[in-house]
Amino acid sequence: MHRRSLRWCWYRLLRPPSFVRPAVTSFNRLDSAANRVFARWPDVVAAVPERDREALVQLVRGRLQANRWEGTKLSSVTRAARVAFDADFRERKDLEELRAFYVAETRGSTRAGFLSAMMSVYLSSYYPDAPHTRELAKALSASRDRLGAKWQNLLRHLPKLLDPKQGHRQVAQMMRAMDDAWAGLRAIGVQSPHAPGLMDHAHLAYLQEVAPKLTTRDGIDLLFDWLKPDGHDARMSGSAEAIEALLRPWTKLSPPTDLQRHLVEGMVSLYGDPRIRRGAPWGGVEQPLMAVLMRWLTEENIRFFLDVVSAVEESHMWAPRREFWLGLHEQKMIDKAWVAFSPIAARTGNELRARTKDRSGLSFGHQVAGGSRSNTSLLILHIGNCIVIEGSHSYKVHVFKLSDKNAPELYKNRYDCESIRLKSGSKTVVHNGSWQLKVMNLIGYMS
Repeated sequence: MHRRSLRWCWYRLLRPPSFVRPAVTSFNRLDSAANRVFARWPDVVAAVPERDREALVQLVRGRLQANRWEGTKLSSVTRAARVAFDADFRERKDLEELRAFYVAETRGSTRAGFLSAMMSVYLSSYYPDAPHTRELAKALSASRDRLGAKWQNLLRHLPKLLDPKQGHRQVAQMMRAMDDAWAGLRAIGVQSPHAPGLMDHAHLAYLQEVAPKLTTRDGIDLLFDWLKPDGHDARMSGSAEAIEALLRPWTKLSPPTDLQRHLVEGMVSLYGDPRIRRGAPWGGVEQPLMAVLMRWLTEENIRFFLDVVSAVEESHMWAPRREFWLGLHEQKMIDKAWVAFSPIAARTGNELRARTKDRSGLSFGHQVAGGSRSNTSLLILHIGNCIVIEGSHSYKVHVFKLSDKNAPELYKNRYDCESIRLKSGSKTVVHNGSWQLKVMNLIGYMS
């Protein structure tokens, strides 16, 4: 089919247009907004709302097939390019001709604005060595001398940026040498270091580059600062892989206590407590590595419970209780732990965090029984085939079978210690004499 070049179309678009009924009337306001963005940042291709993507790409495809460009805005053409090369669209056979059209125009165009837009499309759709990436890279390389000053500057720093196989790796290697990867990339002209496409793959390559440093606090902080720069949201794309990189050095070794707490605080402050937050990124973390973090969270909960209760209840019993429960954790007998604080203990816990500058936001539940039990706090433990409840203020140790429908579930927001005490099925131990041995015998018997 005969096809006039897009360069000829740009000439037609400069002529005073005659009135043409819009093919899709809903694009008017979108085009106006996009034009304002394009005028200020000519290399930015505005994102297209999900509901409009199909209609926009079909509009431009139809104009191409009919060879009728009157009334077509440049912003509509470049935004349609972003859709045509998007992961959800770029394998579609019906859009092959449209993608070929963009590649051909990129190779021969002299319009800096159009070339800048296509450079942006290349970066946002980049997938190493994929056919569309190779085609766009080849076309942009042919037009390299005609790219605007911003892109020329970036290509001076990253000469392999248009390498469809290795472009992301050069970015990652440069990041490795930076004290602050986010700020460093911005300084050389990467305006959105957390953007999709090439930067997604650079992020994954950077995790490999920085891996040898992730046993030290400085190396860990390099990655934390990259994942969440000051004033910006935490990076979500590739976040599961980042968590795995942080945990992988500790599958066979245990970090020093202060470093372990720093890791827990950093990961939970970025992505929430995995025990109550389902889905991304935690659902994508490999289970053996997730088990490492859950073990750390268990220890943090036990320590936090004992520290807080020690501050609100004066009892000589807390020293042996700390030794006993932490000892079980060190023997890897405690699978999971959860805390339910009384109101006064919850306030004390928040004050303790403020004093220690703990920013993790590690979650806990609330013990809601009133009356004489209003100050009681609970430590809920999963040990083998049992649920074990430890409590403050003379509360007995309660042991349930895990299969018992009355056994309290972990990670709930509210617990009533009186309701737990009155439930059938549990066995109890009073904290006197050789209570530790009695607890262990009871757990062994009920397992």
